[in-house]
Amino acid sequence: MSTTKLWQNLNLGLTLTIALLATAARAEVYVTPKHLLILREGLDTVYGSYIFALQNTGEKPEHFKVPVMLPKETEDFTPQEGLEPSELTLAQNGSVVVEKDVQPGVNLIGIGFRLSGRYGKATMTFNPVMDIDSFILLLPRGSAMQVESNFLKPGDSDSAPDPQYMPWTTNAPMKANELVSIEVSGLPEGRSRLWILGSIVAGMLVLLAAFLAWRTRPKISTDSGSSVLVG
Repeated sequence: MSTTKLWQNLNLGLTLTIALLATAARAEVYVTPKHLLILREGLDTVYGSYIFALQNTGEKPEHFKVPVMLPKETEDFTPQEGLEPSELTLAQNGSVVVEKDVQPGVNLIGIGFRLSGRYGKATMTFNPVMDIDSFILLLPRGSAMQVESNFLKPGDSDSAPDPQYMPWTTNAPMKANELVSIEVSGLPEGRSRLWILGSIVAGMLVLLAAFLAWRTRPKISTDSGSSVLVG
C-alpha cells in the first residue's frame, strides 16, 4: 500500500472516530417514562393538567420536538408548567406538539386541557404516542368525581405527590398507539337536563291543550247548521 493511500485511510479512520466521539458526547433529550394526569371538575366540564418531564443529559440547552398525548375529546388546551405559548402548537393531524429548547437536567412540562361532559359524565380517550411505564391519575379528595377504566386501579396514597389528591395507577405500562378509554362521572350538572325535561313537559302541555281544545270545540248539529247557512 502506498504512503498516500495509507494517509488517506488514516484520515478517513480519524474522521470516523471523531464523528463517533462527537455523537457519543452529544446530549440526549428524551421524555421520561412517568406521566401524571390531574383532573378537576367544572359545570358539565372536565379540566385537566397533563404533566411529564423532559430529561436533557447534556450541559447546554438542546432543541427538542415531541408530540403529546391529550384526550381526543379535548376542546381547548393551554401551556402551563415549563412552557411558553409559542412552544405549544397544534399539528395538522390534530395532535399537540411541544417544541422548545430544553435546559440541562429535568424539565417539568404541564399542559392544561378542557373537555365537555353531559349529564354529569364525560369520556376521555387517549392514544399514547410512546410507551409509558407509569401513569398516575389524581382526583381531588372530597370531590364527587369518579373514574372507571379497565386500565386503572386505585393507588396507594403514597403514590400521590400531594395528600389532597386520590391516586389511580395503571394496571400495566401503556403501549404506543393502543387506545385507552377513561369514563369520568360525578360532574356537576348544568341546565341541559332541565332544558330537556322542560321541553318534554312543554310538549306534553301543548298536546294536552290541543286535545282539550278539540274536545271542547263548539258543536252544531247538521240540521241547525243547514237552517242557518241555507235558510
